Amino acid sequence: MFQNIISQLTGHPWKLIFIGIFLLSLFGCATEQRAGRIRAQSHAAGVCTLHNIPLSKGTGYEPEPGLIIDFYEIVYEGHRRNPNAIPLGAAREKGKHFPIRTEFVYCSQCEAALGRFLDAHPSKK
Repeated sequence: MFQNIISQLTGHPWKLIFIGIFLLSLFGCATEQRAGRIRAQSHAAGVCTLHNIPLSKGTGYEPEPGLIIDFYEIVYEGHRRNPNAIPLGAAREKGKHFPIRTEFVYCSQCEAALGRFLDAHPSKK
């Protein structure tokens, strides 16, 4: 069966080109797309893509391994609106559940906007 298909295609190179373009477009459309303002290059470039200011380096703490943190949906919404705030799940100060020291980059304006956004929803922090 496959030999028959291959023999039909080898006589017509334009068919192979058409099939190749079709497969590339099919797999290109199947990749995960992210909406919003989150840009992977923002950290690599060192500039916040939302505010066009240099990112700051900070020291914070990560949760202990195996700790599951359940956030309200409003926290996720705040991070979607301010993509370069301090990473979700990181803490600025060491605590019982945040013992691992780490460094991160963040936008000070995204962090301030996230704080204002969450302050507007105090019961959902």
